[in-house]
Amino acid sequence: MVLLMDSYKGRLRTRAIAYYGAVAGLGSSFGLVIGGIIASYFSWRWGFLLNVPIGIVLSIMSLIAIKDVDRQCTPLDIFGNITSLFWALSVSFTVRY
Repeated sequence: MVLLMDSYKGRLRTRAIAYYGAVAGLGSSFGLVIGGIIASYFSWRWGFLLNVPIGIVLSIMSLIAIKDVDRQCTPLDIFGNITSLFWALSVSFTVRY
């Protein structure tokens, strides 16, 4: 979503976000159906293997399509990182126990 917001302006941004939402909706619908078929006919473990070739293809496509931009060096927010880590851990332990 961040790449869409940075890469497009005006009407193209609206169109890109609409396509993103449509693909996300279709992916979640078809993903459940395809995952159910794979789990029924093969094993639920095969569902994890589907992500490997898709991840490789998307990584190659992103290396080709995403242009290098000027980066701004900002200092690392140590306090924010530590705070978010403790927050995530506290939520995890609260839900588990």
